[in-house]
Amino acid sequence: MPSRAGWPTEAPCIDCGNRTEGLLLGERCPMCQVRRERRASRLAGRIALGAAVLMAGYLALRPLPGGTSGRVYAGVAILITYLLVRKIAAVIAIQMLPPGHTGTTE
Repeated sequence: MPSRAGWPTEAPCIDCGNRTEGLLLGERCPMCQVRRERRASRLAGRIALGAAVLMAGYLALRPLPGGTSGRVYAGVAILITYLLVRKIAAVIAIQMLPPGHTGTTE
């Protein structure tokens, strides 16, 4: 697929170095992007689990108002903490993972 200037848009992937049709300079090929997103998702899940455990510990140490309703609110707070931290950590991890070898042992 030629660019607007008529030059081909085939460039090497910044991670694996494979030339891919339609890839611009400084981009990753689709396979490397998927591997990077999977790796970031695993890392984000671990970080979010740690944050949820910390939130559960914090809520366990303080008195909860209202008996059962307080426990329900605590459970919702832990779930929201997990989901928000996972989403934020995944976005940051995709950007911050070191370039180069993104392969896994799978």
